[in-house]
Amino acid sequence: MAAAAIAALVVLGGIGLIQSRPQKHATSSPTATTAPTPAPTAVPTAPPPSGPIGAITTTREVTVRTQPDGTSGSVSVIRPGIVLPVAARTGGFVRVMTPCERTGYIPLSAATAIHDPPPARTLAGATIVIDPGHGGTEDGAIGPHGLKEKDVNLDIARRLAGDLPGARIVLTRTGDYNAGLSFRAAIASDLHATAFVSVHNNAEPDGPSSKPGTETYYQLRSPSSKRLAGLTYEELLRTLEPYHVRWVADRDAGAKYRTSTSGLDYYGVLRHSTVPATITESLFITNAPEEALLAQPSVRQAIADALGRAITRYVTTSDPGSGFITPYKRGEGAAFSLPTDCHDPS
Repeated sequence: MAAAAIAALVVLGGIGLIQSRPQKHATSSPTATTAPTPAPTAVPTAPPPSGPIGAITTTREVTVRTQPDGTSGSVSVIRPGIVLPVAARTGGFVRVMTPCERTGYIPLSAATAIHDPPPARTLAGATIVIDPGHGGTEDGAIGPHGLKEKDVNLDIARRLAGDLPGARIVLTRTGDYNAGLSFRAAIASDLHATAFVSVHNNAEPDGPSSKPGTETYYQLRSPSSKRLAGLTYEELLRTLEPYHVRWVADRDAGAKYRTSTSGLDYYGVLRHSTVPATITESLFITNAPEEALLAQPSVRQAIADALGRAITRYVTTSDPGSGFITPYKRGEGAAFSLPTDCHDPS
């Protein structure tokens, strides 16, 4: 899994995290790109009229305050359209975490509430949290012709948001800004999401392969997470195999776990999420033929469609998934942290 990809992912819920391998940088521009497709940032269906609030979407520029009032000190300023996890409610204020993992209060009058849903039995009742890996100063992996993983991840996530009719979709990142791992995971956890899917593309393969080196990761102690990872691997591999390019892969490509020396899940978004979560690594963006695929809107749409089918099967069937493999041991890597001058989207 790409170092940058992993870093962003771990930051997801306000979590601190770990990168695995050093990323490569390139300065040239990609040969083919398109503007991302607009997609809902949060709630396509009306939220219930009452009940706990798991997250909010800002509706105007708002100051995050140190106390639940309109006159206390400023923690940060957040622009409209940003999803923030909610830890508590105090009168007309909610305590939130910002993408840079600062905590404070904002008035509910400046936001749309996203309520904690009941357990889902159908796709129409499901809350799906989609995490576009990386963002802001974290480019993720970069292809030999300059295609940035953070841009590809966001485009796929937006396309995926349109592939789940009836479900309530929440994106952890709606633009090009830094978002901490704990922040990302907190959105999914506080909303008690039915599924949490972190979208990435890979780097630093072990070598050539006869088929796509697609990888998905699951939470070691969660059978539901394992099933979600197996279904996403199955659908991604089925979608990507018909493309005939010079594939690369890790020796243990498949649906797998990864643990730290402490025996916990290595990746922060998996370790800190309290709901079933998976990390998807569809293609190796650092492999030129696969970068060329990812530069094509039709391929990004095909990946989104595959993820949409996997999520639908996860919610509506008992299919077990496939592609499970025992991973080989990897080093710990460097711990991920947000930049010291992290700027919230204002």
